[in-house]
Amino acid sequence: MMRYLQVKNGQIETAREILGTVVEGKVSLYGKRHLTWGPHGPEEERECLQDYPIPPGWSLAYDLNVEINRAIYRLTLHGSSIKKSFLPYLAQLAARNLRLADVTTRITVTTTPTGRARYAFSAVL
Repeated sequence: MMRYLQVKNGQIETAREILGTVVEGKVSLYGKRHLTWGPHGPEEERECLQDYPIPPGWSLAYDLNVEINRAIYRLTLHGSSIKKSFLPYLAQLAARNLRLADVTTRITVTTTPTGRARYAFSAVL
């Protein structure tokens, strides 16, 4: 059974508990997909064969597996979270000759004034 992480009210949550604004664990990229959005969340999805160009009306989503306390959780990033937070983190790791799978990653969540989640990724060395 897959467990999921989501952000509500500025906190990272599972179905059973609030984990806080920071979690640490091993992260791996599970997959990529394109999503369309409706008033209540994602409405349609399709496999992502390449990141760009993104088809009109669709957004790019990365599904990450995050291991926390020996349990695997799925976290989906989309839109600017990928461009502004996750891809720069991968570039930082690459510049240090590190791979995502080889480091423990700290994921920090803050909330923007408009109520959107903002992610920050950093390596715990």
